[in-house]
Amino acid sequence: LRISVKPGWKDGTKITFPCEGDEGVGIVPSDLIFIIREKPHCLLSRATNNNGSNLIFTATLALVDALAGCYVRVPTLDGRVRILDCHDKVIGPGHEEVIAGEGMPLSNKKGGNFTAGSVDRGDLIVRFNVRFPKQLCKSSKDAMRAHLIEA
Repeated sequence: LRISVKPGWKDGTKITFPCEGDEGVGIVPSDLIFIIREKPHCLLSRATNNNGSNLIFTATLALVDALAGCYVRVPTLDGRVRILDCHDKVIGPGHEEVIAGEGMPLSNKKGGNFTAGSVDRGDLIVRFNVRFPKQLCKSSKDAMRAHLIEA
């Protein structure tokens, strides 16, 4: 038997080979069932919504980068790196950016094109984790108060 695992198959997908199980004299062969188990990725995870086709990457930023802007290197599933320019925004709690077409291939597309950036893919969601300093001296606090304006 040969199983051709399709791009985008989710954890728990069942592949059934009817009547390929144990055989014997006077015994009807049972079905042989394989269940797909996903290996966790070290940087990306599947989103629980959108049918599991979206991926999530968590980028950790220093507070100064979240406030003043930076470039964020975002890995893709196929090993490329996308550069996200965050200079025109302030990254606050719960902020997310979406890179369209860089998620999991859509497994329900028959004969779909599974190349990077294809419309047959979900999105890559970038979530931000902002690192705050453990402590600040009084002069640093005073300088921040003098320069930061309430929005």
